[in-house]
Amino acid sequence: MFFDFSSAFNTIQPRLLWDKLQLAGVDHHLTTWILDYLTHRPQFVRVQGFESDRLLCSTGAPQGTVLAPFLFTLYTADFSYNTPSCHLQKFSDDSAVVGLITDGDDREYRGLIQDFADWCLRNNLQINAGKTKELVVDFRRRSHSPPAPVSIQGTDIDTVKSYKYLGVHLNDSLDWSDNTDALVKKGNSRLFLLRRLRSFGVQGPLLRTFYDSVVASAIFYGIVCWASSITDRDRRRMDRLVRRASSVLGCPLDSVEVVGNGRMMAKLSSLLNNTSHPLQDTLTALGSSFSERLLHPRCVKERRRHAITSQENNGGYGSHGVPVRAIFLDANTIRLGNIPLGSAVDPLEGAPAGTTYTKQTVYELCACANGKLYLSPAEKGSTCQTTSNFCLWS
Repeated sequence: MFFDFSSAFNTIQPRLLWDKLQLAGVDHHLTTWILDYLTHRPQFVRVQGFESDRLLCSTGAPQGTVLAPFLFTLYTADFSYNTPSCHLQKFSDDSAVVGLITDGDDREYRGLIQDFADWCLRNNLQINAGKTKELVVDFRRRSHSPPAPVSIQGTDIDTVKSYKYLGVHLNDSLDWSDNTDALVKKGNSRLFLLRRLRSFGVQGPLLRTFYDSVVASAIFYGIVCWASSITDRDRRRMDRLVRRASSVLGCPLDSVEVVGNGRMMAKLSSLLNNTSHPLQDTLTALGSSFSERLLHPRCVKERRRHAITSQENNGGYGSHGVPVRAIFLDANTIRLGNIPLGSAVDPLEGAPAGTTYTKQTVYELCACANGKLYLSPAEKGSTCQTTSNFCLWS
């Protein structure tokens, strides 16, 4: 459920905010200064040298100021909710209730929405029921009738298939197709401006600065969220935009994958270095004891994760000097099919030099010290010891 407030910053009650800050233990002098800042603000309209009468305003926060969204966050900080199946997500005036409904029991979800609506009325916040939307993601395999609409202040909330939240388009399929469509559309319009600037003779660093600040900021918006999970088709569409921009600039540009990986690493580094971040403990717990890598968190159902992940290791060789491939297994989700057929040169003594043939490859099951399993190409003796460096990847 995505909530929309009517004139959110204009409805802040300074005296009520002052009381909340006092209860939170904020310094008395600071709260008094904030109260003075928000009350008795003179306002007037000036048109072609003529001024209207002055009006003193003691409600809301000045629009366009850095302090306004921060004060609204403090104003709404006294209402929070977080359980394993339901929680309230807030970012300034963008609020959303996320609920997990199991076996059709939505009482907690609907109760939280009603409590939040009642709290808003008590704090003089007006919910715009017409712009408030609900997005339903149904994981059930069989089709069911849609849930009954949620009512807020006597108005039924519309259910939508896609919603733009904090600049990112989310849909009921939990894929990034709608978001990619929006990014491609915006990127094409920004590329038109880039071409126009080049036609006016703008070149070099100035044109690149325009690309970084206007074009790339639109194409790569929220890339940390979607870079690793978009489809190959959407990735090719995004890469085409980057290549077209590269042709206009006359210099190579990083692909979507490279930019996404770089920003993801930067984000993870900042989270790990920020000891006060809420995700600090979660990320620290995922650290590998063998390397500086982060382990993938375990999920109850991992339908989209591969049960077998193959990786080449340039430094891994069998006893005959033949490069080998390690295959890591997850005991929770592993499903072994047919052992793959492969083409290889027979390393055994007596085989004709350069002979290539198809054979059924046999693997030895090996275990790492951290409990991970991997397959090592079988030979006359055990190869687990010679290929144990693969455990450093897990």
